[in-house]
Amino acid sequence: MGDIIIAEEYIAFSIPMFYVILKAYQVVMVGLFGSTLGKMATGIRVVNDGMEPPGIGQAILREVAGNLISLVLLIPYWLLFSLFLVVFVIIALPFILLATLLRVPFIVMGGASGWVGWKVGH
Repeated sequence: MGDIIIAEEYIAFSIPMFYVILKAYQVVMVGLFGSTLGKMATGIRVVNDGMEPPGIGQAILREVAGNLISLVLLIPYWLLFSLFLVVFVIIALPFILLATLLRVPFIVMGGASGWVGWKVGH
C-alpha cells in the first residue's frame, strides 16, 4: 500500500478552488432558476423586476455585492469580538476566578431568558 501524502500545494489549491466552485454554483442556480437547492427547499426565490430569475449577469453582480458587504461588516465584527475577548481575559476572568477561589458571591447572567441571580463560588 502506498503512503497517503497531503501536500501543502494541494491544500493551497483546493481551498480557493472549492470557493470558486461554490460561487459558480450559486451564480448559475440563482441566475437560471432563481434559487439554490437550499432556497428551493425553503421556498425562497430570487427574481428581477419581471418576477423572472435574474439571469447570470445579475446573479454575478449580486454575489460580488454580497461578498463586498460581508467583508465590510466582517472586519468590524472581528475587531469588536477581539476587543471583547481581550477585555474578558484581562479584566473579568481574573475577578471571576478570584471570587470563585475565595467563595465570594457574584452575579451570574445567562440563559435564554436573561436570568440574573446570585451564585456562590465553589
